[in-house]
Amino acid sequence: MLNRNKHHLISNDDKYIFHNKFNDIIHSIKHFNYVKMKYTGSDEDILDFGKPSMFWSNDPVEIIIRHTKKRDCKPLNDKENILLVSIENLKKEKIEEKQYLEISNFSGLSAANDYDYGTIEKYGNSLIPRKEWDESQRHYYGFETDDDYKHLIDELFYSGSINAAILHTWTKRLYFVNSSKSHRLAALYRQDISQNRNTKISFKIYKRELNIEFGKMIFENYTGIITTGSTYSFLAEKLKSIDIKILLEVIHPENDRLYILWVEKSQNELLSDLIEFISSLPSDRCYIISNILEKYLYH
Repeated sequence: MLNRNKHHLISNDDKYIFHNKFNDIIHSIKHFNYVKMKYTGSDEDILDFGKPSMFWSNDPVEIIIRHTKKRDCKPLNDKENILLVSIENLKKEKIEEKQYLEISNFSGLSAANDYDYGTIEKYGNSLIPRKEWDESQRHYYGFETDDDYKHLIDELFYSGSINAAILHTWTKRLYFVNSSKSHRLAALYRQDISQNRNTKISFKIYKRELNIEFGKMIFENYTGIITTGSTYSFLAEKLKSIDIKILLEVIHPENDRLYILWVEKSQNELLSDLIEFISSLPSDRCYIISNILEKYLYH
């Protein structure tokens, strides 16, 4: 694909204006020292949208919204304004009446101080059953007996620690809204499944849906690349060298954090080929947002 474009450029340009730039870009992209993208900062938690994350914030749609830097740059033109508005409205949320949901239907949660195990079931299975002394309750709990189970239910759901849930309709994944006590929640989840308890709890549901109009606006007019700060800087420099304008440009990205590089879609044939090549890089280097949106908007 890239070689075909190369021959096209050379055969149609007597002065070979783009020849050296083209070869430089291709060679650089192939051999750049990429930094792996991570979920939680741990080397064990490499970002992979092909696998479910235990945290709602690692959903690709949430990442598109949260990691487009709105404060680091000022909109410079109408296209950037349209892009920002579309991203800010990419999802819509409504609160539904409380529903009784089985604990086993949940696949993730809002927060934890541990690695991203992919699902809360795997998180629960990773815990070692143990006895701990709760000084306030003067009670031992070990996540295994009926008394422990009832104690955890009361502690988590009837004391106000967890009273809401998030539903991502595009993936049909449910998340507990928690701020702490993730170990207890994971242990409870494991016990519910392993002992076939089928426990139901009443939750207020934050139902999140894709806003199709704004999703299509982004898909049809813009290309975004999710990557790390070091790769962002590298790709931005290379694209600007062939006169591709970077939208909402971040001037000083931090190397190991997530960023999104935005450009107008299909500014020229070379850009299209470069984006296609970048999308073939391993998943811990770059993700193309058009591919993500296409999956959720059209499939």
